[in-house]
Amino acid sequence: MGAPSIRYTPGRSSRTGTGCDSSMSHACRCVLRTELGAGIRRLHQNNLDEPDPTKREWGGAVGGPLIKDKAHFFGNLERVWINEGRTIQIPPRPDLNWATVTEVRAWNALLRFDHQINANHSWSVRWLGEWSPQRGQTNNLAVTPAGRQAEWDLDQHSNVSFNSVLGRNIVNQFRFGWTREDDRFAQNDFSDCPSGGFDACSDQ
Repeated sequence: MGAPSIRYTPGRSSRTGTGCDSSMSHACRCVLRTELGAGIRRLHQNNLDEPDPTKREWGGAVGGPLIKDKAHFFGNLERVWINEGRTIQIPPRPDLNWATVTEVRAWNALLRFDHQINANHSWSVRWLGEWSPQRGQTNNLAVTPAGRQAEWDLDQHSNVSFNSVLGRNIVNQFRFGWTREDDRFAQNDFSDCPSGGFDACSDQ
């Protein structure tokens, strides 16, 4: 195994941090200065502006009888407002490290209706939905600000059931369920669906 060598570029000053003096006596000093300079730059670049992560939630519920002892309804609405902090590190290019937030603006809703037809028969319906648009997504990947993306996400579930008491020890239930997830992505600077409404983005 040969002795280790120091590579340097003749004719370029070590003070610039980009090369070494032409004489070997300055080679070690040049390498030290270059590494020290890189360390200082990394320290400065990692001292990123701190993002402003926030979370706010509010909501409400309402319900009650529509027909006494026969029909009942219930509804719930929740708003979730989140700025999730993200620190993006790009090891090959520490000068491109940056901090940001992913914006989540979600609505969650629940609707429920129950009806007792008679002593032996009843039916009910449920609907649950979440509308969760997001901007500034990075997925913690090594991307620059130009690589952020936006997401339009609509999740829905519906359920209808019919219950019958057919005998002293016989109960029958018929249930139908429907679930849908509609998820669409675009570049972060893509404007909201111009026609309004989620389905206006169906061709994007």
